[in-house]
Amino acid sequence: MDIDIAIAQLKGLVSFFKEYRETGFQAAKVETERIAVDMDIDPTFYVKAKRGCKRKRYHDEEAEKVGEDVIFTAEKNFRVNYFIKIVDQGLVSLETRFDQLQSYEKIFGFLFDLRKLQLANDGDLMDSCTNFEAFLKHDIHSDLDANDLFLELKLFKEVLPKEMKKAVEVLDFLKKMESCYPNIWTAYRIMMTIPVSVASAERSFSKLKLIKSYLQSTMAQERLNGLWIISIERRMAEKLDYKSLMNEFAGRNARRIVRFEE
Repeated sequence: MDIDIAIAQLKGLVSFFKEYRETGFQAAKVETERIAVDMDIDPTFYVKAKRGCKRKRYHDEEAEKVGEDVIFTAEKNFRVNYFIKIVDQGLVSLETRFDQLQSYEKIFGFLFDLRKLQLANDGDLMDSCTNFEAFLKHDIHSDLDANDLFLELKLFKEVLPKEMKKAVEVLDFLKKMESCYPNIWTAYRIMMTIPVSVASAERSFSKLKLIKSYLQSTMAQERLNGLWIISIERRMAEKLDYKSLMNEFAGRNARRIVRFEE
């Protein structure tokens, strides 16, 4: 999923939960009562009785405020202290993720939204390129130059095929002519490495634990990277023609040809 699609979906989900927090309790209650009846459970709210206790009143305290407690019915107590708290926790998590994706949109938005890229004027495009360079800058080093990226994008907008709608399609298009647009090629490669969700990153680390176990702790980095990518992209690897790859590998060295023929 692209980041812009994820932002739109997450925005809708946040709006749904905000509305559900205010109006969803009754619907959830009806559904829960139906499930309870099916399971032969009494669909009644119960509150554990609390032993009353007196609080000491200090000399500067008004008498009527001592022991002043809000008393809820069992149903309202469940709604306030359980239902709303759980929904609020979900909202906080979603809004945190939404803020993170929005920060990515401010930096990469002019690249993954192709319509916005084609309609952008020179001033806005230059500002986006400058912000992008600053984001990728470390000390005095940067992965690309804002002025060069701006000039390349001005030309690239004119040659970009109209049928392209997604950033991954643009990346495939740039791969054929990366020498013509080196800064755009770099920008899109960096952008496409940003995970939309944490699931892909966690899956990668799970694969890493399977490949580099305590029995293979001395494996070199290059070999580990190769096995890691093959394991993660297993479906793609299954479609490869291993015979042609072996012939290509052997053909690059005379000694390998003899060894493979044997």
